Amino acid sequence: MLHVYVTFRDRSVGHFELPGDRVRIGRHPDNEVQIDSMAVSRHHCLLERAGEGWVVEDLGSNNGTLVNGAAIRQRTPVREGDVLSIGKFQVSFRLGPAGDGAPSGRVRAREDGRTPEAREQAASLKGFLILRNRPGPPVLLERDALVLGAAPGADLPVAGAPRLAVIVRGHGGFQVLDVGPTPGAAVRVAGRPVTVRAWLADGDVLAVGDLEAEFHVGTPQGDEPTMTIQAPPGGFGPA
Repeated sequence: MLHVYVTFRDRSVGHFELPGDRVRIGRHPDNEVQIDSMAVSRHHCLLERAGEGWVVEDLGSNNGTLVNGAAIRQRTPVREGDVLSIGKFQVSFRLGPAGDGAPSGRVRAREDGRTPEAREQAASLKGFLILRNRPGPPVLLERDALVLGAAPGADLPVAGAPRLAVIVRGHGGFQVLDVGPTPGAAVRVAGRPVTVRAWLADGDVLAVGDLEAEFHVGTPQGDEPTMTIQAPPGGFGPA
């Protein structure tokens, strides 16, 4: 079973549970994953099994498809943890057993009455960053994705490109994705450059641009205040 996750402005808006080895993503209802936005083409891209792995192919979309921040022009191999950018949406996937997702083609945006933010904060897997070279309280990692960069909407400001890195929370733990313009130049984990992505282990030192922070699993111990990332006023707004 393939699980496909859709986020908007790095906040979860949908989860699709899909059988089979071929998934079309686009605006039209006949896609296995429908994203209803004018920035998304009717049939935008194709995610397909190829041998032991997966590939993504842009289907001649108007705005193109990006993999980890890089535009693709042909069939491109992808792995669990990679992030596809489709219009203003991000798409990731994983393989897993059936039964823990939504029915095929249905967005699970407000399951059990809670907002996506409330469900993310209720998840058992949590982490935090201790800032090492700037003042500030620990940064809680309670969401499925946290963006670091210089863009006005970045969750954690870092000098440099608008988007330098994304910390992604998944079923296996936390990963950092290098989404900057020069792979391997701006992101390091434990002193090693990250060209695509890397798992974060408890105690790892993460360097992104001019920021240096120490990653930990769990929640801070003690009475120190923490920094949480809030949803923007007025919600997400239109796509």
